[in-house]
Amino acid sequence: MPEKDAAKRSAQRAIDAKLYDRAVGNPIIKVFERVISQRLGDVLVLATNGKAGALVMALETLGIGPGDEVIIPAFCSPITTSSLLSVGATPVFVDIRLCDYAIDPAKIEKKITVRTKAIIVVHLFGQPALGTGEVLEIAKRNLLPVIENAAQAFGARIRIDGKQRLVGTLGDIGCFTFFSTTPFTNSNSVSVMVLQSKEKLYAIAKKLRSARASSLPRETEAPAILARLNFFDEQLEQRRRLAKYYTQQLSGISGITLPESYPETENVWYRYAIRAEKREALLEHFSQKLSASHRPHPTTRLFALEKRHILDDFPISKQAASEIIFLPVFMRTSLEDAAMVAQSIRTFFQR
Repeated sequence: MPEKDAAKRSAQRAIDAKLYDRAVGNPIIKVFERVISQRLGDVLVLATNGKAGALVMALETLGIGPGDEVIIPAFCSPITTSSLLSVGATPVFVDIRLCDYAIDPAKIEKKITVRTKAIIVVHLFGQPALGTGEVLEIAKRNLLPVIENAAQAFGARIRIDGKQRLVGTLGDIGCFTFFSTTPFTNSNSVSVMVLQSKEKLYAIAKKLRSARASSLPRETEAPAILARLNFFDEQLEQRRRLAKYYTQQLSGISGITLPESYPETENVWYRYAIRAEKREALLEHFSQKLSASHRPHPTTRLFALEKRHILDDFPISKQAASEIIFLPVFMRTSLEDAAMVAQSIRTFFQR
């Protein structure tokens, strides 16, 4: 694929030019931060290492540690929970809404205690959390910072107060992670913190990163991501084209629920998530009719804490986890591939 070749060439040039030098502040990382900052609207950006790197550093930057509580959705990547546990903080779970699989703002305030130190909003599947504006208001009333986990929503937008804004730039700190299934990178070791105009927080975070050599990204990762960024708009258009096709082909089928499109948001379709009442039977049907490369797959480990007595306390999250199937919307997925998937679904429900 051309973007992979470009990424390899860019990484090799960085190595050949010996631009990676911790002693002088790593020029490659500075270029990477500047480009990402411009893409996000000239916000303060700090790159760090690892899938959970930005979330952990965000918590530490806010001074969150043992004895502190942080409110998070019950349905999200376990990385969110593990980041909290790694700094000694306690996750306080809140159920979600099915419209966007994001935290339910109406259920947040009753979970706030004197130990609450922050709220984390997670934007899942490329869909901005519709209640972000409400969460920001709740946080403001209660003098709490908001952290956005936007790893699955780079480039997604939501209208708040009449203005379209990029997710990850709405709260006090936004966190992005560039890993294998994000639209334009196969990196697994670069995270980005977005601090808007929070110069004080930026200074704290930069000092924390400087104190740990392991917090810096590897020298080959940043240039590879920058090379892939050139293909981001093309890949985003491909995902949107596939999502539109699935919606057209599958609308009206009883037994499945398709993702909604909302006028106030721009979805980047990290995942095309449908819900199926007979999910296990449908997955078995896929395994018989489609090759592994075309086969849709279910959610995997999206409960923040996987204990049965915990799951039963969050019925909407439990329902989502038991019904969701992801249809393929990858760069390598053609409309012909999508047609096979759609036909397979129609055949199943026509039996």
